Amino acid sequence: MPMPFNCRIETFGKLVQVQELKKKYSIGVMPLKKLPECIDLVNDMFGSGSDESVKAAGTGSFLEATLFPINAVIHPARLITLLSNWKEGDVLDENPLFYEYFTDEAEEMMNMINADLVAIGKGLTEKGCPVDVPHIFDWLAVHVYDEPNTSNLKTFFSTNDGYKGFRCPLVPAKNGNGYVPNQTLQTDTLQRISTLD
Repeated sequence: MPMPFNCRIETFGKLVQVQELKKKYSIGVMPLKKLPECIDLVNDMFGSGSDESVKAAGTGSFLEATLFPINAVIHPARLITLLSNWKEGDVLDENPLFYEYFTDEAEEMMNMINADLVAIGKGLTEKGCPVDVPHIFDWLAVHVYDEPNTSNLKTFFSTNDGYKGFRCPLVPAKNGNGYVPNQTLQTDTLQRISTLD
């Protein structure tokens, strides 16, 4: 983690523009004894070549990698604060920029979601399964992107060149004026969740 590239679709299924090639990664492996070998492999493929460019996610377990704060912290926090008051019939005049319009509320929500992940890691550690989950700012902003640690999540996401130009996952309204959440996708997802009961 994170994904090696931030891309924008130019022609769906054919062409993307690479917005950012990341140079620092955290990895988890299974079995854990393969960690040094995997660090070398990822560094050869994507890293900057420095000793700090690829390191373990926590201690390097696969479980730690699954709990590291990335999209599962970023995307829900941004979308819930954007759409929490949305109701059927509402239309947004524009499809907002996902990161550049990042709000104080999204930052607060992200901190709360991340706090839950950190608490899960601590709980697992107390039960004998060591899991070290960092804060997303310390890991993604400061480690991966070299953001000054005097900054904050809102500033990082709204000003970082690697995140510029990405729109929210909204679709044009039926009448063609404005944007709405993708209700077909929402309905399909809710139906799938209901079959899990």
